[in-house]
Amino acid sequence: MEIGGKGVHFGPNHIWDAVALLRRGQVFDCEIIKLPGSEWVCHQNASLLYAGGYAETICTGFALDQPTEMWFQHSFALDAGRPAIIEPGNKTLIRYFGVKLSSTEARRFIAASAVWPMVGVLL
Repeated sequence: MEIGGKGVHFGPNHIWDAVALLRRGQVFDCEIIKLPGSEWVCHQNASLLYAGGYAETICTGFALDQPTEMWFQHSFALDAGRPAIIEPGNKTLIRYFGVKLSSTEARRFIAASAVWPMVGVLL
């Protein structure tokens, strides 16, 4: 694979928008800010960080896991104050590829991520 890794693992979740990934997808090589948090709920984590004003935007696509060298479907938040990925949990993700969502796309993503009742007041 041109951007690293040995392969791609497609989980049970649908890919948010394959066309957007092909057209607007980019590699994010920036600082990774690790935070305590729940793992395996990346869509909800990114949604809550964005809705709470801690992130500039939500990105969705894939992340490269260091030990397995596999790309996994993943969503993440970009820090509002600097070019950095905010990553809750203790995952060993080392590279990211995805799409930066517009504010309209981010609101739709939040609604689809089943966190709307928790953050609806914040939007």
